[in-house]
Amino acid sequence: MYINFLFVLAILIAALIYFFIERKQNNMSTSADDTKIYSRKEKGLVKGLEREKISDKYYGVGYSPFIGKYVLYTVVTWVAWYNRYYEISEEEYESFDSQELDVLARKLYEQGNKNERFLFSEKKEENNEEQLKLLKKAHLHQ
Repeated sequence: MYINFLFVLAILIAALIYFFIERKQNNMSTSADDTKIYSRKEKGLVKGLEREKISDKYYGVGYSPFIGKYVLYTVVTWVAWYNRYYEISEEEYESFDSQELDVLARKLYEQGNKNERFLFSEKKEENNEEQLKLLKKAHLHQ
């Protein structure tokens, strides 16, 4: 019985190590070839966004017709993953495959809801009342 427990524990540890190594390799990658655009049919993406483009670097861009803005969202990998949404220009949206947008996405992620471009977060505690109303208006749900 004890040996079975150790065997299962070893498999779980190996799986966790593999997962973290794989994530680290994906996050360290910076070449333009690593950026992919997925169609809405391939993934269960953010509802409420049009012309959505997804990066392998934990962010995406799109247009929200409900609030009339181009948005960049960053994926926060916390206990439960969630998105933070930021306003971007049409020109920034069009520059999707650029290193500049990768840098902007990283900056926005690091600043969280403290950046002036911050629109709202799927995590309720990160929003004020105005941002919660905007989130509801935007119809952005996974």
